[in-house]
Amino acid sequence: MKNFIKLFIACAFLVSCGDFEETIYDGVGGATLAFFDASSSSLEVEINQTNTTTVTIGVSTLSSVERTVAVSADAASTADAAMYSFSSTVTIPANEYFGTLTVTGIDAGLTTDSRSLILNIDDSPGITGSTDSHTVTLVEVCPIPADYMIGDYQIADGVAVIGPGNGTSNFDPGVVTLTASSASSRSFTNAVLPAFRGPITVTVSLVCGKLILADTDPSIACADPDIAYILGTAGDNNSDYDLSSDQTFTIFYTEDPNASCGGPYLLSSFTLTKI
Repeated sequence: MKNFIKLFIACAFLVSCGDFEETIYDGVGGATLAFFDASSSSLEVEINQTNTTTVTIGVSTLSSVERTVAVSADAASTADAAMYSFSSTVTIPANEYFGTLTVTGIDAGLTTDSRSLILNIDDSPGITGSTDSHTVTLVEVCPIPADYMIGDYQIADGVAVIGPGNGTSNFDPGVVTLTASSASSRSFTNAVLPAFRGPITVTVSLVCGKLILADTDPSIACADPDIAYILGTAGDNNSDYDLSSDQTFTIFYTEDPNASCGGPYLLSSFTLTKI
């Protein structure tokens, strides 16, 4: 491969390298080396849809005829076979160094937890496959309209423990303004445990039908000053959202998951009502 790279550098400084059949890779029997142009790629698949990405495969020699490179899925892949499709061969056109493999991602059991498709290049007549693989990371995504869950909302505690137990609330009741902090998350400013500290940024992610409160740290501790009181995801109890309406949301979370102030308390919640 070092010789292959040197050849391309040399060509950059010459008027023309011309057509040549030189074998750059000195493999077994002088075979051509086939390799992936990159080690990894990502493939986002919208819910209930399919999507594609291309993977570039190179060879170390030129040829006046097209050549075929064999590709297979490694047994270590975590993606199920129903989640992807690709051709088992890639054509390198005549007088070319590169060809492309199209990988199709299929939302057949995909979730927001990514799965990996590990691709290998197999040996074939006249071609030695590189031992380096290429990993395609497949993940399910759910687009959110840009104007969804945006604007002014009335915020109020639902179930709360630490705040009311100390003469305050978990979230400061009043009006908050939600903005898009990313394509699939919304943020607002609010005082958590308002009797003890000022406003901080609170972020809620919208992940394929679930509302997930990002870890929220108001920089408060109780018994142990080294253990922070935070609010975090409700895990399997995260609440749902429906793209047909953004008028009212109840967001569940885990209160004090680090047990700084007597927690953790499951199924704490707050509500957002659009004004």
